[in-house]
Amino acid sequence: MSGDQKSEDTLKLEVVSALQKTVDCFRQGSDEQGYLNMLQLMQPLEELINMVARRENAPTVMQINANLSEALQAMEQGDPLLLADYLEYGVLPSISEL
Repeated sequence: MSGDQKSEDTLKLEVVSALQKTVDCFRQGSDEQGYLNMLQLMQPLEELINMVARRENAPTVMQINANLSEALQAMEQGDPLLLADYLEYGVLPSISEL
């Protein structure tokens, strides 16, 4: 396994774990912590998407970006439960497919 692949796998695990913790915060009503987790998640998520994009896995990257766009719209609308839905049922499965 190459160094890039190992770091991609490690990053993927970190992103999946952070996404699940974020979803759990929103589901439990800890919206402030959920939003803080979202902010902290953006950089590793962007890094993972960039790694995947270099492998030319365009359909998966496009799906992740579409789900993130929906999640961010829910965030802008102040709907943490809808945000959690998009993260849990859209973003997480797409990340897991990488």
